[in-house]
Amino acid sequence: GSVAGNWVATDELYLARFPDQYWDEWPSFEALQPDGPRPVGRWGASLTRLARGGGHSGECAYLWGGWWSGAEAADMWALHLREAGPEWRPISRRGPLPTAFHTCTPCQDCN
Repeated sequence: GSVAGNWVATDELYLARFPDQYWDEWPSFEALQPDGPRPVGRWGASLTRLARGGGHSGECAYLWGGWWSGAEAADMWALHLREAGPEWRPISRRGPLPTAFHTCTPCQDCN
């Protein structure tokens, strides 16, 4: 749906490939089609990448908070970037409530 005027929230997912020499060419974008459930389209969320996550090998990014259809998104998702294709998985939330327009910074060595 449309939020704040003309902004449109979407659940589309793209992989950006950046060149080694960023001043010579533009990045390329590839539309990804994950199988299975996925988060609702939103904006103002954080997508934070960690080297490993959720007991799975490979890279993982966490989607936290955001805004959709007139309310804050109160869910968290893990995006597993597997060679066979990306996969979204809902995460049981602990800690503070998600919010829109925030920063989520990884702190892997914080105890």
